[in-house]
Amino acid sequence: MTYQSEIKPGDVVLGAFATDSGRVLNHYSVVLQVVEGGCLLAYTTSLKDKSFRGEQRFTMEDMMAANWSEPCRWDATCVSVVPHSRIRRTGKVTRQTFNKIMKAHMDARQRRSVTIAMLNEHGKVVVSA
Repeated sequence: MTYQSEIKPGDVVLGAFATDSGRVLNHYSVVLQVVEGGCLLAYTTSLKDKSFRGEQRFTMEDMMAANWSEPCRWDATCVSVVPHSRIRRTGKVTRQTFNKIMKAHMDARQRRSVTIAMLNEHGKVVVSA
């Protein structure tokens, strides 16, 4: 079991990720913030196009620290709040990458282009704009 004090911003976690369509995925995510009862997570996904060189691509250093073998990218506009009991820490990203993700997330929040899906303790997804 993972306890709140063990998980911190910049950690990579594996577990539940609630989507704005009401689905719950088992997925890798980056912790943006530890909040009461859970963590605010940013979505990650493997790269379908290996030539993708965008700002959102994880570096080789990130991949090693996160224990990933495939190239991945992050999406700071796709976030979820998930209870601590539904995730476990598997690695971390570099401070530089974490800062980029947080800046992108804050910029998106200012533009109001972020929808937060929250997974409650009963497994129900609640979406807020």
